[in-house]
Amino acid sequence: MRYMNPINLHELKDVMARVFVNTPLPSDIAALKYGDFDEWDSLGNFSLLLSIENQFGIRFTMDQLSSMQSVSEILKILNSEH
Repeated sequence: MRYMNPINLHELKDVMARVFVNTPLPSDIAALKYGDFDEWDSLGNFSLLLSIENQFGIRFTMDQLSSMQSVSEILKILNSEH
């Protein structure tokens, strides 16, 4: 099943909070990117993208996976899928 509604910052922040349990996220996550905190390393990025796929019932292409290293890029790709 595909997630058909646009995904917003609040929904993405909920997923990030579940993945990055040791990092208090700022109230505005829009400018966050890979490497901004210790947990968002290569393994953290993989875990985040896998959690997003599971949460929203989607699958990313390899090109998408390699380019998603910021909140803005993740939202751009997620919402271009609709």
